[in-house]
Amino acid sequence: MKTKLITRYFPLIKNYLLLILMFLCLFSCTSINEKKVQPRDANLDSLLSSIKAVDKQFSPDTRSVYLILPNEGCEGCISTAEQYVLSNFKKNENMKFIFTRITSKKILKAKLTDSVLRYPNILLDTINLISFPDKSKSIYPLVVLVEKGNVVDLVYQSPEENGLDFINSKWKFSGKNESE
Repeated sequence: MKTKLITRYFPLIKNYLLLILMFLCLFSCTSINEKKVQPRDANLDSLLSSIKAVDKQFSPDTRSVYLILPNEGCEGCISTAEQYVLSNFKKNENMKFIFTRITSKKILKAKLTDSVLRYPNILLDTINLISFPDKSKSIYPLVVLVEKGNVVDLVYQSPEENGLDFINSKWKFSGKNESE
């Protein structure tokens, strides 16, 4: 008698259990993702803190783009970024260029000239404060977009990414910030 009951109701119980399991999976996936608060990335916080330390004129109310150039690393990527600096350093005061890991100020002056290095948006990180969020990519120039005092986007100038195109797509060089 027991075996007849079990064999008779087993497919029904199995279907209910399967249905309940599916609803639990579906509900748990959507509700967790909707309610989950993304923790702040400590690496981005560190990067922002180091930018603030180097840029004495940092203002959380200003939308700024920082091009961070390590002095050593991917030669082609760095050279391309240095040429970008020479072509664009006067175009927007909220576009800042930070040179870090400087091995020789004399060589940097020879590459960029003294008049470029004296420009207010050219910043020298002489004590290597800048902390790259992805240590494996610290050999590449880094483009950082800061809005409302937070890092909102970053792109490397590397063989895989084109940070300089990112600047041109996000920023209009009419001498004014695009949000103005």
